[in-house]
Amino acid sequence: MNITVRELTRLLKGQLVLGDPKQSVKRASVDSRTLRRGDAYFALKGEKSDGHNYCVPAERQGAVCVVVSQLEWLKASSGFSAAVIQVPNSLAALQTLGESLRTAFKGRVVGITGSNGKTTTKQMLSTILSLKSPGLWTHGNFNSQIGLPLVLSELKPEDKWMVLEMGASEPGNIHRLAEIGRPHIGIITGIGPAHLATFGSLAKVAMTKWELMESLPANGCGILPWGEASLEPHIRNFSRKIVFFGE
Repeated sequence: MNITVRELTRLLKGQLVLGDPKQSVKRASVDSRTLRRGDAYFALKGEKSDGHNYCVPAERQGAVCVVVSQLEWLKASSGFSAAVIQVPNSLAALQTLGESLRTAFKGRVVGITGSNGKTTTKQMLSTILSLKSPGLWTHGNFNSQIGLPLVLSELKPEDKWMVLEMGASEPGNIHRLAEIGRPHIGIITGIGPAHLATFGSLAKVAMTKWELMESLPANGCGILPWGEASLEPHIRNFSRKIVFFGE
């Protein structure tokens, strides 16, 4: 990502409250501790902490702008030099950024989900693809509705493909991630009892993972485990190409 503060403000449909609109933004971040110089810091409100409390440390760390939903913190921050973009919802703005970057990307995208094996599959696939051309893949456990947009913000002009890991802790999670990442190829590694306390049954786990398949375009391809009983009801009505794999 390499856009100006002005372009970022317009993309997020925000308001530039303070700062130089011509500054260049390199990447998105939500953690002032790991932020790099040139990043845009998105102040997210969590259950236990409020990212607005870390806008000043983010600026000191090198953030060129902060994306916020309220300005109370700014009253006590004299001499704040980073640009300030105000939006109604910082998380929604971060996801909007991810969607916009994905829309501008012309390469192929692979989405990976499943109860286990996501990270291993991602690492193997990205290693193979890297032998042919440069690309982007999910790093660490950045497979959530916060993590995925952050990964997309690291897109470079030379990237030809993306391999995006997608995790879910409740129904609807994969659907939203697929809206952001819009994969051409979807991989379900397997269905297991992970997060069973939240989902209630393997059938509901499978239904959530299947949200990835439902997001694929008409010419997309699903890569699925052969003989997975919980996926059978969904496979019967699936109109895209399917490639099965076995143990």
